[in-house]
Amino acid sequence: MKNSFFAGLLVIAMVLFVSFWDSPPEMFLGKEKAKETAASKANSYMTQSTTRKYDEFGQLAFVLNTTQGQFFKRQNRFVVDQPQITSSGTDTDEASWQMTAKTGVVFNRGERIVMRGDVHAWQEAPPDASHFKTAKLIYFPEKEIAETDHPVIISSPGSRVSGVGMRANLEKQTFHLLAQVKSRHDVIN
Repeated sequence: MKNSFFAGLLVIAMVLFVSFWDSPPEMFLGKEKAKETAASKANSYMTQSTTRKYDEFGQLAFVLNTTQGQFFKRQNRFVVDQPQITSSGTDTDEASWQMTAKTGVVFNRGERIVMRGDVHAWQEAPPDASHFKTAKLIYFPEKEIAETDHPVIISSPGSRVSGVGMRANLEKQTFHLLAQVKSRHDVIN
């Protein structure tokens, strides 16, 4: 009698152990909490990463350097800290554009990059090249288009233009300020 009681207790313990072992974590955590943690977890983490994006012809479109990045596969986005972008542009004779910010999000494998916090963009080579600063910038590398709806300051030797909102074609060097435009030009001797 005693042996059958312990054997039965052992069978019950083994059934409980196997059922807990095969149970999904949501059973213990609650479904809502499990969904929140699954959505907020990145699929991969990177530090000091360099990403190179190539166009459909195999030419380098841009290089992205970051101090830290998190890739979320489900949303197809790459969240980065301190992004530094070097745009190769479509014209190889033109100097490349550099862009930096505090944070950024790369969407759809580089189709669109949203940069936030002290965004600064400038062209490398010519001494009379323009540069601009804003709080947020949306950059489309394949089209060489940059947009913002925030205040922006564009500077070049001898001039400074400010406004709210901008659409820029970096390849053609055209900058369209959308509202509240102010300009100052200095005479260079």
